Amino acid sequence: MAVSDRGRGKPIRRQAIPEQALRRVLVADALRTWVVPTVALALGFVVFVLFNVELIAPRTAVTTAGMLALGVVFFYALRRFLAARPPIPIAGMLAAAVLLWSAAIMSPFYRDINPGTPIFTTELARGGAPVSVPLRGKPGRYQLVGEGHLLPAQGRENRSAAYHIAVGRDGQTERVIHCGAWCGRSGSTFA
Repeated sequence: MAVSDRGRGKPIRRQAIPEQALRRVLVADALRTWVVPTVALALGFVVFVLFNVELIAPRTAVTTAGMLALGVVFFYALRRFLAARPPIPIAGMLAAAVLLWSAAIMSPFYRDINPGTPIFTTELARGGAPVSVPLRGKPGRYQLVGEGHLLPAQGRENRSAAYHIAVGRDGQTERVIHCGAWCGRSGSTFA
């Protein structure tokens, strides 16, 4: 008889969880898991579509996609720290580290994608006359960007070209830049 009485104990009263607290837990869990990568993916898709219908420039599209990817990487790297709710000084140091790391990663990426307004453009021909770049006495660091296009030739779709650019001052060559490129863009920085 004692055995059968054990199974019939008093019913356990479960406490009702307030709907607001349950909603808060669900939102916090979604923010820690799938919301940030999904939003980044959706924004990346919008950028892709806008780029393909030519509403945004290629530079803007690539820069935005790179920043979204960096944001997702930071999200996955830091979500465990944020779930523990670190103290304010630790959170501040974490935010400073993210900002510094983002600047260190994104600044060279941004500079290469968005080199700035050209101060001079010209068309170069094989064996053509030397071209002087008008720097107007402004010393500094300049990026030389060359873009090459080969004319179509039947049966030779995969062609490459190599070129050499002599850089100097006052008619004297200071440096020769050797470039090999596939009908695309290459750059070199010089002071």
